[in-house]
Amino acid sequence: MMVLSGQFELFISTSFIFIVLIEQRKQNVHTSRFIFVNMNKTWEDAQSYCRKNHTDLASVRNQSENEELKKTTMSSYTWIGLYRNSWKWSDGTAQLLNNWAPDKPSNIATNACGTIVKGKWDNYVCSAHWYFSAADVEDCLMDVKLVRAFNTGLF
Repeated sequence: MMVLSGQFELFISTSFIFIVLIEQRKQNVHTSRFIFVNMNKTWEDAQSYCRKNHTDLASVRNQSENEELKKTTMSSYTWIGLYRNSWKWSDGTAQLLNNWAPDKPSNIATNACGTIVKGKWDNYVCSAHWYFSAADVEDCLMDVKLVRAFNTGLF
C-alpha cells in the first residue's frame, strides 16, 4: 500500500476499525536525490549501472525536481530516465512535467532516449555515450499515530 504524507488510512479488522494518521518527515536535513555519474555510457548501460549502484536513472516529477537535477548535471548532454514508450520514466512512472527544449522531442523513431542539457530535455539515439544522472531513494522516517479505534461489536 502506498502512503502519502499526512494521509489518513482506514484499517478494518473483524472486531476493530482503526483510523491512522501517517506523517512523513525527512531523516536528514537535506540530501540531493540526484547523483551525477562521470562516466560515458549508452542509455541502457547507464540504466543498468544506476539500478545496480543506486535506484534508477533520474526521474523528474515536478519543476522543483527538474531544478535540483539541473544543478547536479554539467552543461553537456546527460542521460536521464526518460524514454519513448509514450515518453515515460524508466522507473515506470508517467511523464507528468513537460520540460522539453523547443522543437523537441524530434526524430522519435530513432531518438528514443531522454537527455537533459542546461535544464531542458532533449531526445537522442540511445546508443550514444553520455554522462548520466542517477537517482537514490531518500531516507525518511514514518510517524504513525493511532487517531481512533472503534469496537465494531462483531466479536
